[in-house]
Amino acid sequence: IATFLYRLAKYQNMTSGSYDASALASFKDDEKVSAFAREAMSWAVNVGILQGDDLGYLNPQNSARRCEMVTMFVRFADYADQNKGRADVRATAVDEKAPAESDETTEPAGESEEAAAPTEEPDETLDFVGDDFAAQPDAETTWGEALTLLGQCYEAQEGQLPEAGEVPYTDVEPEAEYAAYLTWGLSTGVVEAASDTEFG
Repeated sequence: IATFLYRLAKYQNMTSGSYDASALASFKDDEKVSAFAREAMSWAVNVGILQGDDLGYLNPQNSARRCEMVTMFVRFADYADQNKGRADVRATAVDEKAPAESDETTEPAGESEEAAAPTEEPDETLDFVGDDFAAQPDAETTWGEALTLLGQCYEAQEGQLPEAGEVPYTDVEPEAEYAAYLTWGLSTGVVEAASDTEFG
């Protein structure tokens, strides 16, 4: 999720990567953050999207819960409201640490680093995936849910997404409810597929 959000922030010209790259060192488990995700995670810590838990851990290798994912999206929406269209945004890390469980979710290869975030009430303006989404806040989230909510956040800011193109992957159903968000994510560089034939 941190990687998704960072790529979207760059796509919308909200940051050009100007942040304190040493921010992860303040957490006891910073060495557990995968190399491919360190840039995104550093950004997320600096702008306050990631705050870690009360014991000083990010828990980057745990599976993300829905409530944690929604918390990150709400924080990102606040960040976007303040920084939309501004490159080279710099932000200091949030001092207050909040309870968190994870920064990883079930996603395609290269997209698994998720963020530790405390439980907050979901944003009622988002159309959550599935009837039981809000009813089961502690359930593990999926990359499909994360991508759908990310696309909905973008729609709330920019308007309706472009018409979805054909989904070229054998492991994604063309009629899947997240298919339109997948093609959008691929076109913007927010997500990357594992191969030319499988999304991941």
